[in-house]
Amino acid sequence: MGSRVIVGSLRLHSLQELLYVLLARSCGMPGRFAWRSRRGPSGMRGLVTPSTAMYAIEGGKTLAEALENVSLPFVSSFVSVGIKVLEACQEASAIEENVENLQQRVYNVMLVLVNSTASPIANDETYHERRGRIEKFQYVLAGILTDLWKIKRQRKWLLVFFRDLNRDRIDRCVGRLAIALENFQIASQLRVETSQLRVEDILAKMRAEHSTFRPQLDRIEDGLRQFTQPLNAPHARKDTPSPHHIFYGRDGPKPLLRVDAAIPYVLDREALHL
Repeated sequence: MGSRVIVGSLRLHSLQELLYVLLARSCGMPGRFAWRSRRGPSGMRGLVTPSTAMYAIEGGKTLAEALENVSLPFVSSFVSVGIKVLEACQEASAIEENVENLQQRVYNVMLVLVNSTASPIANDETYHERRGRIEKFQYVLAGILTDLWKIKRQRKWLLVFFRDLNRDRIDRCVGRLAIALENFQIASQLRVETSQLRVEDILAKMRAEHSTFRPQLDRIEDGLRQFTQPLNAPHARKDTPSPHHIFYGRDGPKPLLRVDAAIPYVLDREALHL
């Protein structure tokens, strides 16, 4: 988008940058777009400082509104599932270190996918191909969200008793996410290599056509050189003399007109007018 987007006190130049801001706010990640609340009075700090869950809810709503202007509408459902995964990670505090790793992976995956959708669809990639690759990602995130809900529904004593089991489940979620990201990047790399091969084939054809046209251009150049050779000769070519009986007397001196012979003629013409 060419127009600027204003979010709070930030002036953004593209929808892609807006998505980065909203994702950073929703998952509470530090970085360039991390938001810090203004300091207030000591008695009001607990009331004016939003929690991470509030950031997730506010960021998710604003993100859903912003994604209505994206040319690929299926990205909205993918980011919505990603926001739910980030919210579930915030609530699963019993296995904090593993959840933080999963949360960081999901955050990075969402940024990678949003960055890939910012570029226009290539000639060798159809709309349905890109949609299929993004829906595979969404399917993986939906499975991770299901596992997080299972952990969330456990009672506190089960969370303590099955801590290692839940950690293994989170680690498997991270593994599935890593495999999906690797497949996504491999597909993108293969598409780039295919485009490169097509460009190389076009260049080879252009070189072959140039080699076939070169002899013809040489022959045309030789013909033009022979045609213009008399004009560049050191001695000027003699012109053919004009016929004597046609152009006789045109270049000679003009005869003089006698004044005394012309006076009667002029007087006669004046008399006719009178």
